[in-house]
Amino acid sequence: MEIISLSGFLSKYELNNMISDLDIDETNLSGITTLQEYIDDEQSVNKEGVFCAYSEKEIFEYEYILIEENEFLNELLHEVKCLLSALIKNCSSCDLEKIPYTQQYDDPFNLNTVYDLLSSHSVPQIFISRIGSLKCSCGNDVYQDDPYLEEGELDDWIGEEINFIIDTFGIDLDAAVEFIEFLKMNPMMALYHPIGILISDKIQSREIIGVDIIKKNSTFYRGRKRKFHERRVPFIKEELWNPEVGLPSQGRYNPPGVSNLYLANNIEVVKQEINLGINELVDIAEFHINKDLLVFNTTVTDIDIFANMQKQDDLSFNPEYIFTNFLAQCLAYHGYHGVIYESVKINQGMNVCLFNVEPIKDLDIHYIQESVGKSESESNYDRTSVF
Repeated sequence: MEIISLSGFLSKYELNNMISDLDIDETNLSGITTLQEYIDDEQSVNKEGVFCAYSEKEIFEYEYILIEENEFLNELLHEVKCLLSALIKNCSSCDLEKIPYTQQYDDPFNLNTVYDLLSSHSVPQIFISRIGSLKCSCGNDVYQDDPYLEEGELDDWIGEEINFIIDTFGIDLDAAVEFIEFLKMNPMMALYHPIGILISDKIQSREIIGVDIIKKNSTFYRGRKRKFHERRVPFIKEELWNPEVGLPSQGRYNPPGVSNLYLANNIEVVKQEINLGINELVDIAEFHINKDLLVFNTTVTDIDIFANMQKQDDLSFNPEYIFTNFLAQCLAYHGYHGVIYESVKINQGMNVCLFNVEPIKDLDIHYIQESVGKSESESNYDRTSVF
């Protein structure tokens, strides 16, 4: 009778890397026993010189052998299926929109498939079809060609937003997720939802982490770029404020048409945020704050969701901004003057979005640094007083 050692079987079917990667203890599975136990049960087996039929190596008494190959393999693959299924947190059938959004607006090849998951954990090709489908956390079957998200990828899409709501407003996970999904379907109806009402009330009562003050006499900067061959004359003071109501596209903190004043804490942040191109110059206004301003400072919270959101330039409406638009509108309605958030373009850089401020009375432009981006030999301008 052929005897197959466990090590010989795993080597023959290239299962060692998969077992190691998934941290499976194969000796706890059914269908195996030690050679000594097998010999004790099968009196006809010679105790001396037992060799594995696969590896042709001698099997010692303490080593494991297979007594039911299919039973062992079925249990092993079932264990693999359970462990890998536990990694799948989102699929095309889930309510969250990351996968269909990526398929429609981004590069679908950025999405991993179930086949990629199986391969990345060293599941041999001959067993991939035998495993069949895995299970998403939502309960749906996902097959080899189906895209999926793991927990970290899901956090990148919506997790930080959800965690921000939980940490800042004391809302549980399920309620936070449901509120975000409600907002995506009903972006203008947030205050008809109990979580939206709760958030608004806490902002009004200032029962949130991050309530802060921009001190009087603080300095911030704002830039506006121009193409040198199209406009050689620098922008004047009146052209360096925020646009008129009705003109702005959607931003992190403003719905389409709502005009807020976006500033940075230093000139380098302005230059990085404005993404200066070839043959483009930027005129930078220096703003002085004339009174203390009440703001929400996201940099003191554990999760700066504002900084992590990226603008989709080809979309007139960005669903990723829905919650921050709502939050900024609540802040503005309840008398706050703005939001402070980290720059995504430069370390230690800060941005501020201001609303409820009156030019000249609350803040004003003191200087304009003109034609930034040109060499000194090309520019006749420097730091120009507007008084």
